[in-house]
Amino acid sequence: MVMLNRHKVCSAYWREAAHYGGQINRDLPLYVIAHDTAGRDADSTVNFIANGSRKASYHVIISRDGAMTQMVPLDRQAYHAGVSQHPTKPWLKGMNRCSIGVAFDNPGELSRTTDGTYRAWFGSSWSASEVERGHRKGRDTWHRPYTPQQLRAFEKLVLALDAEYGLDGVLSHHDIAPDRKVDTSPTLDPLLRALTQQVEDKAEDMPIGDRAIVATVGGLNLRRGPSINAEVIETMPWNTGLTVEPPIQSTGYVFVSTDDGQSGWAHSHYLQGI
Repeated sequence: MVMLNRHKVCSAYWREAAHYGGQINRDLPLYVIAHDTAGRDADSTVNFIANGSRKASYHVIISRDGAMTQMVPLDRQAYHAGVSQHPTKPWLKGMNRCSIGVAFDNPGELSRTTDGTYRAWFGSSWSASEVERGHRKGRDTWHRPYTPQQLRAFEKLVLALDAEYGLDGVLSHHDIAPDRKVDTSPTLDPLLRALTQQVEDKAEDMPIGDRAIVATVGGLNLRRGPSINAEVIETMPWNTGLTVEPPIQSTGYVFVSTDDGQSGWAHSHYLQGI
């Protein structure tokens, strides 16, 4: 579990960015924007932002081992989004004022070389077994995979931010600046969509007999009753398909059935409607 206190992540290292702005505008919906650092490693990115050679900053950077470094208070604007616009709300421009920027330690999109390796802009390269393929705008892209530790840390951070501030969604840098930015990897998109579903209020938009999937990386407990204290029947893996039978209880639990015929109660916050 990630804990927040006075706009800081309790478990994160703290190193202040040289540049950041005023208060986040809480009259606007709040988002998490995911980035790649596109640097050699987390330490080099932290040093770059702390030294202030450019007016750029993230709220939080997640190292490949899952450790987090916070550089901007969570209630202040970081300089991470640049010229940007919400993909489905064109009136919402300049996303720095209503978002929390979280960056994965990742070199970003790689170039395929003639010798069969995949190279970052700063010269480091990796073999085919060390990269994964994505697909965006009709072409293949190549990336270093995010580590399981990074994905778990990111998910826990997003849920903590939602509990503290109330989030309206989780987007990539590409989502809000598609003409300029390619990060994050397309392979991260399903998790971003699943997390968006988790932080949205779904109590009124899940009709009887609707389909859903488990949308938490660590899996979701299927319980014998609509309570966190009820006996666990099994832990359903991420992406498990379910049939949902509202209403959603005041505890947040809803009755579900798996495609294998097992039935029980699951917390609706961790389901993505299909």
